[in-house]
Amino acid sequence: MTNEKLPDALRLSGLQCVLQFTDFFGSCRPDKAFTPHPA
Repeated sequence: MTNEKLPDALRLSGLQCVLQFTDFFGSCRPDKAFTPHPA
């Protein structure tokens, strides 16, 4: 049971991290500053 819950929690944590990362990048938009052409 614990073996099945551990990967699930890790998956959830990873998903949350990715979501937070995407949200952060979506708000800051650092790629726009690096790209020479306007997006």
